[in-house]
Amino acid sequence: MIQRVAQSLEMTEGGTWSELAAAHRDLVPGPTSPSGLANRYSIVPYTFPATLQLTGLGAISDALVGRVKWTNPAVLLELNELVLPTGDINAEWLKQWRKRAAETAIAMIKRSLTIEEAVFGDASVQKRSKPVPVQQPAEPVEMEGPVIDHY
Repeated sequence: MIQRVAQSLEMTEGGTWSELAAAHRDLVPGPTSPSGLANRYSIVPYTFPATLQLTGLGAISDALVGRVKWTNPAVLLELNELVLPTGDINAEWLKQWRKRAAETAIAMIKRSLTIEEAVFGDASVQKRSKPVPVQQPAEPVEMEGPVIDHY
């Protein structure tokens, strides 16, 4: 979580907003783990080839990964749309965000398969295996109640 100071993270040992934003932008590991501890296992000094960058999901999403600051007017506007005056979550807004996120993820997966095939040709996974079609479920998955992720 990025603090109001806009440079400090909740775990100050985890680096700065600038370092985290650069890591998310460049799709590389941050300077330390989210807890601020040194990365224990090997880290690659380059973008992992199968990394997918999901963009265009909205201002809140961009703020979560440090692409924009929480004080950005677009973020504040989206937060006002997401959280109703009663304090409840706008279920329709969230449903539309999830739909957009799923469509974007599927498009990026398809794109990565195309890139992988272009790079590796006959040795690509697509050529050497029976590919599984990537498609969105016919029925949207409905979540009951608020979803709380414990990361």
